[in-house]
Amino acid sequence: MSSNPNGEQDPRPLPAWVQRRVQAPPQPGVFQPPPKVAKPSRKPKPANGKRSPQRSRRIDASTLGLLLVAVPWVIYSASIVAAIAYPFGAFALAPLLWLLSGALVFFRPMEAAIAKWFFKYRPPTPRELDVLLPAWKEVAAAAGIHSGSYQLWIQNSDGINAAAAAGHLVAVTRRALDVLQPHQLQAVLAHELGHHSAGHAWSGLLLHWYSLPARIFNRMLVWTSQAILWAALISVRIVLGAFSGLLSALAGLGLIGLFAICAICAYGSEFLGGLADDFGAAVILLLVNALLVGPVVGAFALVSATTMAWLSRRGELRADRAAVRLGYGPALLDTLEDWLQTEPPFAPTISQRLLATHPPLAARIQRLKVALGVP
Repeated sequence: MSSNPNGEQDPRPLPAWVQRRVQAPPQPGVFQPPPKVAKPSRKPKPANGKRSPQRSRRIDASTLGLLLVAVPWVIYSASIVAAIAYPFGAFALAPLLWLLSGALVFFRPMEAAIAKWFFKYRPPTPRELDVLLPAWKEVAAAAGIHSGSYQLWIQNSDGINAAAAAGHLVAVTRRALDVLQPHQLQAVLAHELGHHSAGHAWSGLLLHWYSLPARIFNRMLVWTSQAILWAALISVRIVLGAFSGLLSALAGLGLIGLFAICAICAYGSEFLGGLADDFGAAVILLLVNALLVGPVVGAFALVSATTMAWLSRRGELRADRAAVRLGYGPALLDTLEDWLQTEPPFAPTISQRLLATHPPLAARIQRLKVALGVP
C-alpha cells in the first residue's frame, strides 16, 4: 500500500509481476515476451557533461494529410478572428497572434495545464508510478530516447486504454495498470510512442485549436438561424392575435367601434406592411443561409470530419507498425487478441464506420499478423 501526493492511502496492491525479479522458464502455450532490444550505443558525453536526447520524431503521411486538412480550417478561423478584431483596429495583428498561439502546445507548463483541464488527466500516484515507470523505461530504451522526454499521466477511467496527446504527454487509464501484463503494458506504450514519433498527437491538437473559432462560428450560425426563425414566428402570432382580439372588442361598440376599426386599419396597414417587409427580409436571409451558406459549411465540415477520421485510422495502423519496429509486435498482437475476446459484438452503422477514429480490432490484428508473418 502506498500513498499519493495528497497523503491518501492507495489500497490497491502492487501487481505480482512488479516485484518479480527472476523470469520463469519458458512454458509451452504461455506467451513469451520478445527478447529485449539492446540499448543503442550512446555518443560520448560532451564537455559540459550533458547528453542530448536522440531525435526520433518525423512527419508521416497521416500527419501530413491532417495538416493539409487543417489549412482550410485555419483560413476559415483566421477570417473570423480578423472580422472580430476589425472594429478594434487589430485586423491584421489578431490573426497573427492567434496563429502564433499554436506554439503554446509545445510549452511544457502549458502541456501540463492541457493535461489537467482539457484532457482531465492526473499525475500518477507512487504505486502507479512503480508499475508504469519501469515499463516506460523499457520502451524508451528500445526506441533510443530518454524516458524523461515525455510526461506520464493517468486517466481516471475503467476502460483499458492509453493515449498520446500534445507534444509530450503519454496517458494510461487506471484500469490498464491493474489488468495489463508487463509485456502488454509495454506494447501499449510503444504504440503511443509511435503516435508521438510520427506527429499524430501534436498535429491533432493543433487542428483542434486552429479550427476552434470556425467551429464556434458554425454553431452560432445554426443557433442564430433557429433563433431568428423562432422569433419571427412568435412575433407574427402575437401581432395577429392582438389585432384579431382588438377588432373583436371594437366590433361590440357599435358606430364608435366601426370608426375605430377603420382608423386602426388605415394606420395599421402601414405597420403591418413594414412588419411584412421585415419578416420577408428575415425569411430571405434564412433561405439564403439554408440554401447557400448552410450546405457549403455543412459539406465542408462533413468532408473534413470523414477525412480526419480516415487519417486517424491510418495513424493507428502506422502506430502499430512503429510498435512492431521496436520489437513489441508479438506483445501488441497478444494484447489486441485479448481485447477482441472481451469486446462485445457491435454492428456499426455507415456513419459510425465513416467517423470512427480507430480501425476495427480484427483489422488491426490481421495487419499485425501480416507484418509478423503469423498465419
